[in-house]
Amino acid sequence: MISAILLLATAPGPTPPLTAQEQLIESRKRPELRLTPGDIETARVDFDQYTNQPVINIMFSPIGNRRFMVLQKGRLGKTIALYIGDRLITEPILNEYIFDGQVQISGGFTLEEAKALQSELTTDIIEP
Repeated sequence: MISAILLLATAPGPTPPLTAQEQLIESRKRPELRLTPGDIETARVDFDQYTNQPVINIMFSPIGNRRFMVLQKGRLGKTIALYIGDRLITEPILNEYIFDGQVQISGGFTLEEAKALQSELTTDIIEP
């Protein structure tokens, strides 16, 4: 059973570009989780039982779960940037706190988009 659903944040419309200083300030505000191959045990594409839309189910390792638990504190309703190395993978919104390491990311994906995100999340797991 998945303990939470994370919805991908989408921008409401075009916004003017930020200056370099504004980008630096914003990057310091944005909490991020930099994942390593040891942080994710599995990531797979499934279908939501109610909407039948593609979703990505992630199982964090014990270490990855501890890191995620610390990061999510005070972030309910806000985005969390998920990186693998230096690559931004996604910025989902935290809809509820997650304690058991099982996460579901949804966002109205097409099946191809869900598979691409799953591939991004698992590439470094397979390749050391």
